[in-house]
Amino acid sequence: MKPLWLLDTYLLERSTPEDGTTFAAALVEAGCEVSEHSFDPRGRILTGDLPSVSDRPVMTYGSYAFVRHVLSAVAPTVPRPGSYMRIENLSFHRFAAHLGDLLLNDDFHILPFGELRRRPAPSASVFVRPDRVTKSFTGFEVRPDRFEYEMSCLDLLSGVGPEELVVVASAKPIELECRYVIADGKVVAKSTYGWAGGFKPSTATDRRCDDVAREVAMRDWQPDTVYTCDVALSGDRGRVVELNSFSCSGLYACDTVAVAHAVSACLLDEVGMLTD
Repeated sequence: MKPLWLLDTYLLERSTPEDGTTFAAALVEAGCEVSEHSFDPRGRILTGDLPSVSDRPVMTYGSYAFVRHVLSAVAPTVPRPGSYMRIENLSFHRFAAHLGDLLLNDDFHILPFGELRRRPAPSASVFVRPDRVTKSFTGFEVRPDRFEYEMSCLDLLSGVGPEELVVVASAKPIELECRYVIADGKVVAKSTYGWAGGFKPSTATDRRCDDVAREVAMRDWQPDTVYTCDVALSGDRGRVVELNSFSCSGLYACDTVAVAHAVSACLLDEVGMLTD
């Protein structure tokens, strides 16, 4: 049975494998069929016709909007499993309940945004992020002298509602950030990542971060069959930053061939279980 992958070109561009093998090419090498599309979430415009998805395993890979749109577009024929995007397990409060001892922000508090705005500015810098994995804003550090201004920006510019849950923790230094793809309880690929100008992702991760990712992969609780785990090196220790859905995660310099084979194998295994 040949798996079909429906790919968003936007996310494909966030992959820079060191051997130059694009993720689409790696999937073809792994024996999969690939269908690439670009998507404009504002107009719900999807370029290219979707191939037939009946009676075969399907995996979507792209932005949250792309995955949601594609899965709704192929209904009522439901692809299996369709995505690795169990967002109910990827909110901060959900994985923190199981990985608290490994978290970078282990001194966190979760409260409604309206309550955070009501309280006085903290005495030291804090890190603020949404609880939901489908983030309304990107987590960032807030200094005490800019607290009121930054909260107003979240309210007026990002549209964060008063009832939305946010995570607040003390700000911590980060020396390195690494992304790991975990499939069926194993780390199958890894890459450094970052947002600073000129940063080039590579597979040269730190052993201390590697050890934490393997610990996450071996825990009894797993958020999904396949997901990504971000680990930061901070204060000479590897610590979990967050978990994300595989279907919506950039691969940076991860080994695309290893990811293609591992995830496609999980896809076929799940279809076999569903049809038994």
